[in-house]
Amino acid sequence: MDAITSSNFSLYSLMITMLFFQKMQLKKLPGNAQGADGWLKLSSLFGSIASMAFLAYFGWYLSWTGALILFVGSIAVAATAGALIERIVGGLALSVLASVVWPLCAYLLFSNAM
Repeated sequence: MDAITSSNFSLYSLMITMLFFQKMQLKKLPGNAQGADGWLKLSSLFGSIASMAFLAYFGWYLSWTGALILFVGSIAVAATAGALIERIVGGLALSVLASVVWPLCAYLLFSNAM
């Protein structure tokens, strides 16, 4: 891994977008949905840890400036593309889908980085 590749950027952006929707859905859940609440909290916690671990790995082995650019750029993409995706798919369906998508993105990010 010697630079920010388009696959790293797109996978990290997708991962950040999925985590954003999980955290947003946590705020919208009714009080009686404790099973879904616990699952979403656990999933978003592990996703946040995985995303920060990738940034640390990226910064340690490549450059901290590149990790910062990846982080800021991915947040910008997640904010703009995320609103469009939510209108098309829907928030609840997207947060359920995110439970599968972000671990896949994390796996692909770390396997590309090795």
